[in-house]
Amino acid sequence: MSSLSALNVIHFIILVLFYMFFGTSLIVLIKNIEISLTIIIIYTVLEVVTLGEFMPWPHIFLFQPPVWDPFLLRKLVILSITVIVLMFTTFVFIQRADRKPQ
Repeated sequence: MSSLSALNVIHFIILVLFYMFFGTSLIVLIKNIEISLTIIIIYTVLEVVTLGEFMPWPHIFLFQPPVWDPFLLRKLVILSITVIVLMFTTFVFIQRADRKPQ
């Protein structure tokens, strides 16, 4: 734990929230847990195996030692905004599903 910087800890927490709300929103929207897990696993494996070189969009993982540059701050801001959007999406669709008559 001593080798992790505060930036890494913050990034890991945001990353956990991202995966939690992304997975939940996929399950709520698709209504199929196998497809949702497959999408998450394929994305994660492609990112980690290729070290972020496969897909051209901003990556959510830190593959280099964290340094304060504009891209790192932009990555954390985009990831935080995405977590908030996914959180609201999940809550809205769960509320809609609870209101439907069985």
